[in-house]
Amino acid sequence: MAGKTLAQITESIIKQIKPHITDDQPLSEAWIQDEINDSRAALVRPLYTARDMFNGWHQTLVLEAEDDASISIDDVTYEYEERFKKIALPGLLMDGMEWKNIQYLGSLGYAASSVGFQRVNIKEFVAYSNHRFGSDNPCYFIDGENIYIKNSVQYYYLLTACFHDPRVVSGYNVETSIYPIPQALHRRLEMITFQHIAPKLNLPIDIISNHLDESRVGNMQEAIKQSLNQESE
Repeated sequence: MAGKTLAQITESIIKQIKPHITDDQPLSEAWIQDEINDSRAALVRPLYTARDMFNGWHQTLVLEAEDDASISIDDVTYEYEERFKKIALPGLLMDGMEWKNIQYLGSLGYAASSVGFQRVNIKEFVAYSNHRFGSDNPCYFIDGENIYIKNSVQYYYLLTACFHDPRVVSGYNVETSIYPIPQALHRRLEMITFQHIAPKLNLPIDIISNHLDESRVGNMQEAIKQSLNQESE
């Protein structure tokens, strides 16, 4: 079964809310979509703890790099003799996944299934020229919404990553693009979103269809099993 678009998920949530509010209470689709993204983020931590591979969470895009020789971290700029590539991400990566928020980064023209660049931390990035095995191999590290790449002369890169807000990716269409979350978690996503929205509209959280609180740990573990089983198929 194909997944749902963000517009379809939004419409489903609005249908569940409408019977419980008055006509003079406006519902902004953009606001609900923000809440959907926050609810999707809330699902990450228990899945990460269960060592989920997060298949179905990522988006693939092409990004252009520029030459740079400085790195700014916490308002402090570090200058280097060597030049490297800098990519500005379109938005924040998903938090709570650790390094699983990037599935692949490599030069454009190579299949995403090939071995991508080595991800490192800032200290490893600075010292990578002295690395015994990787002094000439491309590596990268991420600081906020920037990716820094060393040992690469290319200017266009293929990135498969999980963003907190899928709408930031160029070409993503709310009406037609599949929302990046496994099918097994769609219902749970709607339930948690409703539970986030309900108090803001002065509604009890237990009025949603079937009255189940699917954010509880036991039910969440069942969803994780479904997600893992889906990935293995």
